[in-house]
Amino acid sequence: MENAAQQTSAIADVNQAAEELYKRYDLLGSLSAQYFRIENQQGMMISLPYFVGAIRAVRLAMPNIDAGLIDFRPRFQSKMWSSKDWLKWTLKGEHPLKTDITNEGPVTVTFTQPVEKAIRVTIAGETLNSAEDVETLNFAIGDTTKTTTKIFRSITPSKNITCLYNASILDMDGNELALIPNNQTRSLYLRCMVYSPSTVVATMIPTFQFYELLWKYRFRPFVNLVDEFMCPGYDDAIYWKLLELKWRNKQATTPEEAGAFAMKATEYEQKAAQDVADVSKNAEQSIEKIMNIGQEPIHEAFWELENSSYLGHREPSNIICP
Repeated sequence: MENAAQQTSAIADVNQAAEELYKRYDLLGSLSAQYFRIENQQGMMISLPYFVGAIRAVRLAMPNIDAGLIDFRPRFQSKMWSSKDWLKWTLKGEHPLKTDITNEGPVTVTFTQPVEKAIRVTIAGETLNSAEDVETLNFAIGDTTKTTTKIFRSITPSKNITCLYNASILDMDGNELALIPNNQTRSLYLRCMVYSPSTVVATMIPTFQFYELLWKYRFRPFVNLVDEFMCPGYDDAIYWKLLELKWRNKQATTPEEAGAFAMKATEYEQKAAQDVADVSKNAEQSIEKIMNIGQEPIHEAFWELENSSYLGHREPSNIICP
């Protein structure tokens, strides 16, 4: 690249292509599973860690009972809410804070290390005098901490550029309200409502507060030209997606030209989809899968010969399929 402006433009184009691809597919390497302990469940709102971008499945850790996710709107339907939904998590959406402000006051922004370049951090939200107000904190090279002069009741923090260090957003008592990762320009958390089970259920399942989540990482953008995509093996797919967006956004002067551009974009879109499918297919060839296929006649016959006194039902067997 000849200059910084061209480099910034190129990175922005690649980020757009990579993010569209990432959001459309659950790429290999984009999913993870983790146990979470949730205490004091009384219709409680929880915020998942900032790196969790989407939830694919939820289940109790012990026993392995599917919990599932539901939208919050069915709770407001005219008929009674189904009792089977006591275990489900209600997805509330994304929020800039992991915990709400409970003691209105000035907001402090603290970087983990002195910043390596000038950065503007913007705090927008409700103050004592305005429903929507804004204050900008200007960090010079070497600065670490700055505090707003305005008193905020709710906020949406953001910064103008990425940098080398994370930024914590703190309330007046030093409680962390949010964290802006160094490779992001804003904070974002996935929020869910977890309902309290009945006393009977809580007694039957003493490990109710332990959940296992299958979740998708939040998209991590490219910051420098040397950065690697968060899911290895998809460089070709990103390249085709980049060409697709180029032709899809290209301005046509005639209907014929518009049709040709659309065909070209569709061609590259299909190439990107094929590359994604190929990566998944190649990876799955070495994965063993457990399948319930019912009774195995030959195994059943030998078992009955050895145990002739028992002629009852046999449970389905598990076999390993390549």
